[in-house]
Amino acid sequence: MFKEFDSYRVVYGSFRGTMEGRPDIETSRFYSSIECLKAKLTVAVIHFQDSAKINLNYYDPDQDLMVIYFHISSFYDIINILQNEKPLAVGLNADLVGYINTIGEPIGKQEQSH
Repeated sequence: MFKEFDSYRVVYGSFRGTMEGRPDIETSRFYSSIECLKAKLTVAVIHFQDSAKINLNYYDPDQDLMVIYFHISSFYDIINILQNEKPLAVGLNADLVGYINTIGEPIGKQEQSH
């Protein structure tokens, strides 16, 4: 599955939680998500988690929605792609590997060889 998107919304926050593997120790946990939209309709949600084990990606056919998970350490890489590359698409392959990629991006001034 592969869908283009033309805008996005970002949520980035923290909450009280417990240390992974140590439910007796409280700590701050981080949460972020990016909602990918095409013509104002959500086509995918990318969640970022700060745990060692990341949830599995999946497709929700009832909402025609891809849900993709990355480790929180990938957040700024993804934001950089969103801010600097166009056009973009989000995808989920048959093995449920999620990705963001460019679609036939023309060579720009910064990317041309001299």
